[in-house]
Amino acid sequence: MRPLYLGFRVDGKLDSIWRVSSIEHNTPIIDRVPEMRQIKYAWPKKPATIWHFDPAVALTHTIRTGGGMYNRRVRCDLDLLLSCETVQEIEAAMSKRRRKAE
Repeated sequence: MRPLYLGFRVDGKLDSIWRVSSIEHNTPIIDRVPEMRQIKYAWPKKPATIWHFDPAVALTHTIRTGGGMYNRRVRCDLDLLLSCETVQEIEAAMSKRRRKAE
């Protein structure tokens, strides 16, 4: 299932989300960035998935990562981005919602 928005944690904080406008599958990066033809590595010529985003939407407050969450993907409802203080808190709230829905 394709996400509608993505957020990227930088320095342990999330302060914006980006709306996914489109996704291209099996597209070599050199098709979109011709300057990369000069790179001697093979990866720019191989098929890749390219994500396109609308401009960033700033959140009302910065969300900290929380303890022990170094490399993690968390899916959540948009309202939790507005009400929670940490990604760890968001993950716990989503787990609770999913259990309640069963």
